[in-house]
Amino acid sequence: PAATIGEVLAVPLARPRRRVELSSDRTFLRCREAVLKFLYERHRFVEAAE
Repeated sequence: PAATIGEVLAVPLARPRRRVELSSDRTFLRCREAVLKFLYERHRFVEAAE
């Protein structure tokens, strides 16, 4: 496949992680926002190229 690494995101969250606790963790929410922003921007870039 022609897949490549688009961006490296450090995830400074201790393990093990508990999903319920992460839902209100500010660090998790910032990481989640960064991932979603990356995906939406990349999708927009791909749509523009078509």
